[in-house]
Amino acid sequence: MILLGITGQSGTGTTTVGKILASTGVLFINADEVYHRLLAEDDELNSQLEKVFGAEVMENGRVNRKALASVVFSDPAALERLNSIAHGRVLKEIRTILAQNPGQDAAVEAIALFESGFAEECTHTVALTAPLDIRLARIMERDELSEEAAKARLAAQKDASFYTLRAQYVIENTNDLSALQEKVLALWNFIKQEPKANGQTS
Repeated sequence: MILLGITGQSGTGTTTVGKILASTGVLFINADEVYHRLLAEDDELNSQLEKVFGAEVMENGRVNRKALASVVFSDPAALERLNSIAHGRVLKEIRTILAQNPGQDAAVEAIALFESGFAEECTHTVALTAPLDIRLARIMERDELSEEAAKARLAAQKDASFYTLRAQYVIENTNDLSALQEKVLALWNFIKQEPKANGQTS
């Protein structure tokens, strides 16, 4: 079984990579989507976040993601507190999904792949990179952010080198979808023919 960890700065195209792999039959798990689902369903998580960040991030008994984002992306300490609360719950859910699909090749997209320690559970890891202007435009459109808010969010993240120096593979995304697809599928085919990082074989 291959378990590929996909990571990189916001706006580099990590979700697109996961979707490309999913189109070939790979089980794709997006850590952000898992987190968002937990916010919608997990009363205990919402209660814990309210205690830490206050009623101003809540709406109708649930965390307002935009309100929370405005707090944590302007305060590194607040972002660290959020990560310390959320990472464990998200990883537990990801492990549950993987356990429900034994033996299936999978790809997990997570911006905190290395910080959370989940990279150690992956057989392979890949980091995505992209030019700043492309990343900025992507997250402004995707998250409906102003340029100022988008720049603040990107500034709160780690440098590209944090990911590229730790990942086994690096893919540069220049905003050419066909070129990205070619790179991703070539990497996947290469991985399937190589021994896994943990000593397993295809």
